[in-house]
Order: sequence, then C-alpha cells, then structure tokens
Amino acid sequence: MSFPVAANKLERLATLKNLRILDTDAEITFDTLTEIATIHFSSPIVTISLVDEERQWFKSHPGLGACQTDRDLAFCNYTILSSDIYEVTDASKHPTFKENILVTSEPNIRYYCGAPIIVDGVVVGAFCIIDSVPRQAMTSEDRKLLTGLAYLTAHLMVSHRILSDSKVSLEMQENQRLKSLGVMVAGLAHEINNPLGIALAAITHMSQIAANLRKNVVNLKPTDLADFLEDEEIAFQLIFDNLRRASNLVEGFKDIAADRVLDERKEINLQDYIHSIEQSLKPALKNANCKLNYDIDPTISMQVNTGSLSQLITNVVLNALIHAFDGQKDCRIQIVGKQESQNIILKISDNGKGIPADVLPNLFTPFYTTRRADGGTGLGLYVSRQIATDILKGSLSVQNLPDKGCEFTLQVPRH
Repeated sequence: MSFPVAANKLERLATLKNLRILDTDAEITFDTLTEIATIHFSSPIVTISLVDEERQWFKSHPGLGACQTDRDLAFCNYTILSSDIYEVTDASKHPTFKENILVTSEPNIRYYCGAPIIVDGVVVGAFCIIDSVPRQAMTSEDRKLLTGLAYLTAHLMVSHRILSDSKVSLEMQENQRLKSLGVMVAGLAHEINNPLGIALAAITHMSQIAANLRKNVVNLKPTDLADFLEDEEIAFQLIFDNLRRASNLVEGFKDIAADRVLDERKEINLQDYIHSIEQSLKPALKNANCKLNYDIDPTISMQVNTGSLSQLITNVVLNALIHAFDGQKDCRIQIVGKQESQNIILKISDNGKGIPADVLPNLFTPFYTTRRADGGTGLGLYVSRQIATDILKGSLSVQNLPDKGCEFTLQVPRH
C-alpha cells in the first residue's frame, strides 16, 4: 500500500538520524514507559515507533515480536503528518487499512492509537497503543496520558542524543579539546542525573501501583481507583517538573558546549562566561573537595574564540586539581579578571604547594609530565600556551606565589 509523505520529509529524517537512536539496544527507561501504557490501557501491544525512510523501527515493543516493519505497512505514516493523536477504532473496516497485511494476518490489528513523538519541533515517530479487537474511541483523559507518554519519550530521546554525542566525541578525538569537552559533558550528566532519576522512580512507582491494581481488579473499590488517579496525577506532575528541570540544565550547558566544538569568535561578557565554565567544572571541583572563586569586573566584554578560551581555562584548573594539592584539605582556586588598556588580564591562582624549581622551566614543554605513571600526557599546559599565543594572540605565563601556590597569567587583546 502507498502512504502519504510529510511536507518536511527531509527535515524529519535528518532530525531522526541526528538522534542516533535507530538500531540501538533496548533500554529500561523506554521499556518502563511502554510497560506503564500496557498496564494502564490494557493493551496487548505497545510500541515506541520511529518512522525511517523505508521502515518503521521500534525502540520498545512489548507484545510484538518484530523489531521493525516495512514503511508501507505502518499506521504511523498517518500519525507523523500532524501533532495530533491519530486513531483507528476498527482497522478491518477502515478503507485505508482493511487490506493491510498487519490487519489480515498476525498481529491482526484492529485498534490503533498513536501519539506523535515530537523532537525539535519535528514528528519523528509515535507512541502507539495497538489491540487485536476493535475499541471505542479513546477518552480525553486517556488521550492526555498517551500524549504525556509521547512527551516523556521525546525527552528521553534528546537525553540519549546528548550522551551519544559525548561518547562519539570521546572515541573520535584524543586531544585536549576532548578532555575539556569531556569534563563539561560529565558535569551535564552529573547535574541531570537527579531529575531524570526522580522521574524514572516516579514512573516505576506508578507501574507497580498499576500492576497491583490490575491483580486485584475483581475486588476493586471506587476509592481504590480514586486513590490511583490522585497518585497518577501527582506522579506525572513530578515527572514533568523534573524533566523540565533537566531540560533547563541542558539549555544552560548548550552554549558553552557549542563554543568548545565550534570555537567561534564572538562578543562575550567575561564574568558570565567564566561563570559558565565554573558550572561545567563543578563535578571535578567537588570530587577534589576544592572551591573555585572568581572576581571579574562585570563591565568587561571582549571578542574572543570562546571555545579556545574555555579549553585553556579548563586545562589550567584541571592541572591544579591534579598537581597542586596532594591531599591538602583547604583547597582553593581563584580567577581574577581585569582590563588594562586594550588588553584583558586573567590570573588563575591556587593555594597549593607551588611548582618545584626544577619543574617550572619545563612546564610548557610538550610531553613533559611528572605524572606519566598516572596517565599524564604532558600536553595540557603546552596546548594551553599554544592556544594563548596562536589562537588568542596573547601570552600565558606562570610563577610561584611568595606565600603559597602558583599563579598563571593570561593576557589577550580585548578585540
């Protein structure tokens, strides 16, 4: 059978490919969502269907043995045409589907209801409820729940894409840009873990309650159903709130992540940008039990290769965390920024043990490291100086402080 094609076909397929989720292994987060739907809708088949160019592929498909079907058999071809739910109450009588092989033979589809999965404003697939017997049209409350499950699925797919991007970068690049980007991604993963964990716990909790309710359906009291619906409302509000929180965290990290990859030259407020870098370093600082403070003139703006600046500062801070403290309890790093004439001066200092006299002259020498046995490459500070001189058109120097610790000084032109 033929099928309609969305007007934004190319954009839709590009968005789907960019998710990097096709042909991936089963994941408990997606399977939990389909389990909830199976129980709530008493549906023998539930699928998370992604509509590719010539097939529909199922990320989760309880009750259905196949992991994909040909595109021309897919009911979801019609779901992806709009942002509304698409429903067929009896496929055997529907002019479009009555001769479909999925209707005339196994799995003998009669009822289909699909909610569009929308990512970046584009419909990439559908969250589907399927039955082998006809049904009445879905109630408005159930339509809301199905739409909510599709919404949660879209957010999980975006999270999957973020983590996938991180892994691809880590495998493809073995350099210092990778290292600083990896720290940022680790920070993002750490920060979004709590809200995603809470959302998953709420989903699992409701799944267990629904399962228990189903087991005792014969003895079900009106108050039991009322309690369930109340718990369901609270749980889904909790899920939505925490996924929104995770989404906001992703937005907060997005600009600095893009900067490190693209390294565009643009105008920034220095204080705001240092704050963004500090946020991305939080997990590493917490792990080292170290505090980072910054004192930046809030009026300073500058035009700079933002990815390179971020990488340089990250390298210097990570170098301090690795080398400066050696078990010291009161660990502090400070970044001070000011403008002198047409130059910006950034001083990054720590209160650690300082740099040994025999190490100081070699600090920016490539492959020189005192921690080779621990995996050190000796490239971090060398790359940082190259960034300072070759890309930022400035200088990077270091000195021991009179009292304790050391200080790196970065000087770059404001424009």
